[in-house]
Amino acid sequence: MRFAHSFWSEPLFKNKFNDYEKLLPVVLTDYAYSVACIKHHGHSIRLFADEEGAKLLSFIPYDEVIIIKNTKNWNVHFAAQIKFEALKRMDLDEALIDGDLFIRKPEAYKRIQSLNADFIYSFFEPVTFTVNSEANITRYQYMRNRMRQFRAKFVYPYELDKDIMADYNWTNTSFMKFNNQALKDEYIRQYEYYKDLLSGVNFEIGWPDIIIEQRHMTKLLATGYTSLPVVDNFPDDIANEFAIEIGFTHLGSGKIHVQNIVSDWLKELDFDLFDKTQKQIDTYMVRH
Repeated sequence: MRFAHSFWSEPLFKNKFNDYEKLLPVVLTDYAYSVACIKHHGHSIRLFADEEGAKLLSFIPYDEVIIIKNTKNWNVHFAAQIKFEALKRMDLDEALIDGDLFIRKPEAYKRIQSLNADFIYSFFEPVTFTVNSEANITRYQYMRNRMRQFRAKFVYPYELDKDIMADYNWTNTSFMKFNNQALKDEYIRQYEYYKDLLSGVNFEIGWPDIIIEQRHMTKLLATGYTSLPVVDNFPDDIANEFAIEIGFTHLGSGKIHVQNIVSDWLKELDFDLFDKTQKQIDTYMVRH
């Protein structure tokens, strides 16, 4: 199977999601381990990144690195831009995965290969899981309020109706595999429409991509496309047990809290890459 990572360095260097010093070890360890898992099971993976991002991840043994140019004027609030630039350049037989997604066992690869639909994704996140803390509720309400002024311009198919503004049930896109080119093209067009429309808004907290990347895919799929999750019925106990059983692990917002565990996993699986990761962390801590 063929996989791809995407990485844009600007949000990391500008502390968009967390303090640089806290996030740097997490990012480097996660991306390294994600690649190590794929290579360990005999699959290939390439990286789509800006020039600085490619340098940062240069110690990781990607099969190919594609530099996305002209990123200097990108709006740092739209971190998913690099994912959509990757999608434009990817083939339908490739799966785009987040750096904190680990496909650890052969059963997960078999599961992915067994699925047949226009779109394959990680799992479906219900509102009870997505908005599971006071901080998350505040973040999403803030983004919704910032987006409300543009509601009149979100006309079909770029719809921002009351339903989208009110709930947060969506497809988790930490794993994305398209088997329908028309769906892929429309998804990219819709993202760019939303991004351009909202580009003048300063999102001081949160990031609009969490809505326009995931929630709007859910709406788009409802227009007649088929889709299947790698892990069904998330997040009940059976779903979690199944994810553990097949070795499909997405860290999400909890990645900082389990960095030591991932580091141990990497050390066990590929000590040489673990050593290179530690050296790169030390190097970029000093540079910053």
